[in-house]
Amino acid sequence: MVPHTQAHRQPIGEEAGRPIYLFSTDSPLRSMTGDFEAMALYAGLGVAHIASSPSAAERIEEIMQHAQLEWHRLHPPEVELSSPVCYAPEFERARNAELIESLNELLEAERAGGSDAGASPGSGHA
Repeated sequence: MVPHTQAHRQPIGEEAGRPIYLFSTDSPLRSMTGDFEAMALYAGLGVAHIASSPSAAERIEEIMQHAQLEWHRLHPPEVELSSPVCYAPEFERARNAELIESLNELLEAERAGGSDAGASPGSGHA
């Protein structure tokens, strides 16, 4: 076996004039040049957390969906800040339309001097 010496080391890159050798512990940096894929690429324990490898299009779609949800969360639609009481007469009128109509008929009958004034079926008034 050949002894591992400086003469037997294979340079694969360089950083500021200093050679980077195959199997060295130097990680690729911006200041380096050479064969980055042959340099030490540390993955650590985090590599175990990778569950999938989506395509770029799938990843961008996911990012856009999250961005849209976040946008809606930060910019909710404007809501009219009127009190519900402001609309109460309209809702009450619609809800009580039948009752109002019956009361108006009774009022008209009373004004006309009808004998049924003030009496309604089942009311017990005569």
